[in-house]
Amino acid sequence: MKYFILVWAGLSRKRSRTILNLLSIASAFLLFTTLEGVSASISRLLAAASETRLYVQSRVNFAEGLPVSYATQIEAVPGVRRAAYLDMLFTHYQNPKNPVLVSAVDIDRYLDVSPDIILSPEQRAAMARTRNGALVGRDLAKQWNWKIGDRVPLVVSGATRRGSGQHLEFDVVGIYDDKSGARDFLIHYDFVNEGRVAHKGLASMYFVSIDQAQQSAKIAELIDRGFANSSHQTETLSEKDFMRSQLSRIGDVDFLVWTVVSGVLFTILLLTAIVTMQSLRERLPEFALLRACGYRRIQIAGILFTEELVLCGAAALIGIGIAAVIFPRLFAGLGLPAFAFPMSVVAGALTIGVVLAVASAVVPVINAWTMQIAPQLSGAKAR
Repeated sequence: MKYFILVWAGLSRKRSRTILNLLSIASAFLLFTTLEGVSASISRLLAAASETRLYVQSRVNFAEGLPVSYATQIEAVPGVRRAAYLDMLFTHYQNPKNPVLVSAVDIDRYLDVSPDIILSPEQRAAMARTRNGALVGRDLAKQWNWKIGDRVPLVVSGATRRGSGQHLEFDVVGIYDDKSGARDFLIHYDFVNEGRVAHKGLASMYFVSIDQAQQSAKIAELIDRGFANSSHQTETLSEKDFMRSQLSRIGDVDFLVWTVVSGVLFTILLLTAIVTMQSLRERLPEFALLRACGYRRIQIAGILFTEELVLCGAAALIGIGIAAVIFPRLFAGLGLPAFAFPMSVVAGALTIGVVLAVASAVVPVINAWTMQIAPQLSGAKAR
């Protein structure tokens, strides 16, 4: 108890300085845990990618699209089980700050190539007979409090073949679950396509399920070869390679994370060490008095290390707590599956907190260890 009182007295000696130091360290841990969480979750997405699903898109430009008539030709390729086309609509709900990515599909084909989707037969049948029906992922439905039977008005926005500013209304006929994250808003492709003037009969991409994962490269080559001389040439990738290609557009995520985080943590380490050394200089007479009262060097060193551990530990917990709250919302805003906050990131942050505490306390501990008691006590009396 006596050591706790001394530690608390040291931290509360100048509360404004301690609070500012705490907040600066907490900000660094918030940045670290958020960025590392995103990086770890992206790695989990890649690891969970299906080995028996291929993505087919336009070789020229993703926005060019591919004819929906390609479905039967792709299914004729040996090793292909089923092909499903998907067209993306960029819409918003209520106001432009609430984006909703809509996927226009052939429902039967899409469900056949998406075994992770859990949907009751009744809801699938209701979707088949409802022209403006919609199947909504549970995570997305929970976000907007949508229920079966609700009518959802959406406004088309951004780059889309339907035309910006058009109002569309959909009846929610089913809410599905998906172990990889249920955030899609699925509608009938025919409902969207019939209102088009330009780009009629085109879809953004295809999902293709195959029989054997080890044949994916060969099947991809056969698909692309079959459309090599057409007006819409294709590029076929495995699901994992497709995800990697999309991530490469924003650069090396891991390198970006470590560059930013390393710079911030190094800066915070310097600031913390400077603040700790300044505090030590002010408290040297107090430590000299403790030495004169019988405290050993190792006890004073323990007090200093404990102060830094408490400070950095509290800051790490604050940063981790805030990151854990905003992490699912960040993924929801990006339209990605909301993974649970990775515990490996939490363990890494706490480890860094301990290292930061020890590193920032080393020089002050050495100074306190080697100080001369008499000069410090005489200086205290002079004051």
